[in-house]
This record gives sequence, structure tokens and C-alpha cells, in this order.
Amino acid sequence: MNDNNKSDPATKADLQELATKADLKKLEQATKADLKKLEQATKADLQELAQTTKGDLDAVKIELKSDITRLDGGLKDVSGEILKVNFRLDRIEHQLENKVATKDDFNRLYNLVDSIAGDIKNYQRQDVLRGDKIMAHDEKINNHESRITLLETPK
Repeated sequence: MNDNNKSDPATKADLQELATKADLKKLEQATKADLKKLEQATKADLQELAQTTKGDLDAVKIELKSDITRLDGGLKDVSGEILKVNFRLDRIEHQLENKVATKDDFNRLYNLVDSIAGDIKNYQRQDVLRGDKIMAHDEKINNHESRITLLETPK
């Protein structure tokens, strides 16, 4: 078939260029054989990949087990520390309940201080009153001689 005109009849040379049934059969067999080789190669590759993957998974499994064991030991240490801290907190809470003053304790102290302050003010007032009496007595004592002299004078 000439490229110039596609509607022209095929020539002998054109027909020779075309593949024969035998050529197609050979090509089909070659293709099937190639596919079988590829299929076998693919199966072998997959089996090798499966073995490699299994080995990798086993290595990861061993590593994870060791990590879990290490973490488990760490968790035991942490849980022990948590128990210690809880015990300490319980002791502190007990001390706060029994030894630290409460609002009622402070109220009693404030009332006691108020009472003492009131007593002090009373004593201060009484002291002022006594001071006035002492001053009056002091005046009488100072005038005592003159009064005695007046009483003793002959009449």
C-alpha cells in the first residue's frame, strides 16, 4: 500500500510486508513465554519481598517487645512514685486538718484579743481615776503640815 493513495489495491510487495499467520503465532508464543517468565519473576520477587518483610516485621516485633518491657519497668517506677506522693499528700492533709488553725480557731483568738483589749482599756480608765485620787491625796498630804499647825496653835 502506497502512502500516496490509500484506495489503491495492494501490491505483492505490500503483502510481503504484512505478517503471516505463522509470524503472528510465533509472536503470540513468544509473548506468552515472556509473560510466563515475568509471572515467575514476579512470584519470585513477591516471595523474596515477603521473606524480607517478614524479617523486618520480626525485627520490629523484637524491638517493640524490648521497648514495652522497658516502658513497663518505667511505669512500675512511676506508679511507685505516685503512691509515695499520694501517701505524702494524705499526711499533709491530715496535718492540715489537725494542726493548722481553722476559721473558728481564728475567730476564738480574735474574740479573746478583743476581750483582753477591753480589759486593758478598763484598767487604763481606772488608772486615770486613781491618778486623780492620788493627786488629790498628794495635795492633802502637802497641806497636812499646815493644817496640823493650825490645829495645834494655842487658843
